Amino acid sequence: MGQTLTTNYSLIKPNEFENDDIWGGQLNLNADAIDAQMKTNANGVANSQPLDGDLTAIAAIGNTHGFLTKTGTNTWVIDTGNYQPLDADLTAIGALTGTSGVLRKTAANTWELTANYADITTANVFQASQEAVSTTAAAASLNPTWDTFRNRATVTDADLLGGFMAYGNTVALVKTLFGRIYHKMVSAALGAEASQWIFDTYINGGRNQGVLRLAAGAMIGNTVLDPGVGGLNAELIYESGLRLKSQTDSTTASGAAIDVAAAWVGKIAQITSGGSVPVTTITIQPNATIAIPNKTFIDITWTGATPSILIAPGAGVTLNSLNGWRTMIGRYGRVRLYQTSTDTWYMSGDLKA
Repeated sequence: MGQTLTTNYSLIKPNEFENDDIWGGQLNLNADAIDAQMKTNANGVANSQPLDGDLTAIAAIGNTHGFLTKTGTNTWVIDTGNYQPLDADLTAIGALTGTSGVLRKTAANTWELTANYADITTANVFQASQEAVSTTAAAASLNPTWDTFRNRATVTDADLLGGFMAYGNTVALVKTLFGRIYHKMVSAALGAEASQWIFDTYINGGRNQGVLRLAAGAMIGNTVLDPGVGGLNAELIYESGLRLKSQTDSTTASGAAIDVAAAWVGKIAQITSGGSVPVTTITIQPNATIAIPNKTFIDITWTGATPSILIAPGAGVTLNSLNGWRTMIGRYGRVRLYQTSTDTWYMSGDLKA
């Protein structure tokens, strides 16, 4: 009878009728095979995950299909949510190279990253409808709001806290920034916090910035605002950084010879010269002598007893008026001066030859 082998590890089963030498050799072969297998098993145990709280928890989960999700220490559940299965689209997206751009599908199971908005269809870029924020809350204090939160470990005075950007297009489907409103921190010091609302508009391709800053309950303007016809200094709108100017704000001047002053801008200048002054001459000096911003107005009112008021241009100043008239009609009359460009003025109102 010949030798046979064991079922699992193919160990030799010697023939009982073999002599001692053959038995000894076959047993030695079996010993070598058993030793090698035991070493393999020991290595596998040493390199495996030991049984711990996590494996015990996982082992206790039923056989429901899903993703293993750890929810706490030694706590696991099966997430049975619906997920996008790995398909040709996801495979194509996963193979893309590059770091930024718009994900765009170009064909079946074919995608690319593009930075060209002209490649995107109108339906994908623009919304035809208007978006609104509303609330049905009965309390008057619960108004609909958009919240922004700049949360940084290190806060600086120049942090931008949030904003709204308005885009249009001058070329089909190409985004062009036309204006923005954003909030900037001026002081982050505890107990001395201050900030600004900054309004930017873009006119003739350039940015015109206007600032409204809330400080001690007052709105302060300190840069350039643009009404759409050119630059207008914010100091003409805000008086000494304290409050909005009113057209009824006034100043006074008297004497035989008066120069139009920069302090008159945006105000009513009351001419209070007395009856002893036969003629009061008000002169608009050139900008090099008295600088007055363009696109500004000055009102002049005759309140004094002087018999006559004449408004005259200084050297190099052009003063345009109806029929060239420059003399005010009479007491309590009013004229308005408007500098349209440097040293070029218009005058209208109660005038005569």
